[in-house]
Amino acid sequence: QSDFGEFLMNKVNETNGQGQGVGIYVSIRRFVPPKHNVPRQDPGKFYWDFVKGVSGEDTAECQAWTNFKDDLNATPGAYNLVRIRGQYDETGIMCRDPDIVEGLRFALKTKGRYSAKCDGRQWLVDECRGYPEITALPHGMACQCARYFPTYSVRPCVPHFAWPNGAAISGWGGVATETCNPPNQWMAVDFEKRDDIIDVFHEEFHHEGTPYRWQNFDMDKDGYTWYFNRLDALSESFRITPPMKPLQPNNWLVTPPLYLGTDRYVHHDTNISFACQSFHPWRAQETINFYINWAGPHPDNFTGSQGQLLFVWQGTNTDRYVHKQNLTEFADPNRPVWLAWQHEQNRSQYVVRIDYVRIFNARAVPEPETATPTATPLPPDASDSPLPSTSSSPSPAASPSTHTPHTPVHPSPEPSSMPSPFPMPVPSTTPSPSPTPLSSLTPDPNPSLSPMSSHSPTPSVDLPSPPASPSPPSFSPMPSPPSPIPATPSPTP
Repeated sequence: QSDFGEFLMNKVNETNGQGQGVGIYVSIRRFVPPKHNVPRQDPGKFYWDFVKGVSGEDTAECQAWTNFKDDLNATPGAYNLVRIRGQYDETGIMCRDPDIVEGLRFALKTKGRYSAKCDGRQWLVDECRGYPEITALPHGMACQCARYFPTYSVRPCVPHFAWPNGAAISGWGGVATETCNPPNQWMAVDFEKRDDIIDVFHEEFHHEGTPYRWQNFDMDKDGYTWYFNRLDALSESFRITPPMKPLQPNNWLVTPPLYLGTDRYVHHDTNISFACQSFHPWRAQETINFYINWAGPHPDNFTGSQGQLLFVWQGTNTDRYVHKQNLTEFADPNRPVWLAWQHEQNRSQYVVRIDYVRIFNARAVPEPETATPTATPLPPDASDSPLPSTSSSPSPAASPSTHTPHTPVHPSPEPSSMPSPFPMPVPSTTPSPSPTPLSSLTPDPNPSLSPMSSHSPTPSVDLPSPPASPSPPSFSPMPSPPSPIPATPSPTP
């Protein structure tokens, strides 16, 4: 091997019809040294800071991606977990099925193709315009210009001009962002071998619209309910759009069905943490009730015999309060529960928020499409052409997924880089659905738990504090309500 080429000598047996001879062939293969001297990362780990408009096979990120694929452990079964994460979803998504993880590893290592459903998503390794991509999108196709969450596509070597008519500004994909016109962001792909994995169900309300598989109930039927603005979830008790008047909120935000206590190797406590905050210092006395039930997502199930009140929060100022509670006594990996936050108020205030919902040792009940993830072949032309979105409204946010706690390599984006400001809520026209308990489940009697007041002590747990909240967006001074609000509220009967 020299700077000019790599000389290959092959000894080949030939038969010419009159006898057998030996032929020796010499060929010269062009040798192209790497353009970028990219340091090797830990085997099984890929991380890169991507810059909008910079993409293609001649980039440093493409060299890092090539190194990552080449350095994957070649031993079958070397990994039992794969995760895709990024700046706009630091927790990311994870597949833990060892067979599927092996299929994804083998396809990346050998420039092959593999597709399988895992944890409610179609995971895929395939070529996009001739370059390898790993993706986990609802439809499970490569080379897509996805515009709305959920988007998990990493393809560092694909140039933007792979899409015709200027459809893409950057070709490297995106995590929780658009994949053909993404903002600057870091993205990571991790292959790991773990003997003890703790599930974490999480939701940080980073995207407009009700999170995927969550439910939103406007029980007072005033057209105002929970809203989502890429910063948090919020509910009003005073109409901040004309005609500016008090509301009587009875708004419920309900999780998907969850399994609590899903560890398989070592016992872990099941803990929840979430943040509450009143929006306006003059109107801070908001109330949030936190419930659990075993029957179904409708609010009637939380207040009936199958539900229990776990915690009551009463706002006094605009400080963010992080509530931590141990739910271990409710843990049952085979019996689903629903959790809910109710915003209810008997006198007008303004707006209340919740954010950073994390439940350690819990995961969402898998969707009923298939009981066992199975590999499915792709059509030959699955990646021949991109399928730009034709929807005029965002798709649902990604389903909260299981993952292992980790220390982010980079901090969350600054508030100034968040894509959307605090929006004015739009009245909802969707009627509240009727109760929908799971007919296939026969819940056991409820565990006993006394309701707690806003100042009741909760079991001490060590959970990571959520990152600092961005400062609330500024509003012009809030107009005075039609009738004066007394400085001291009357006691509620």
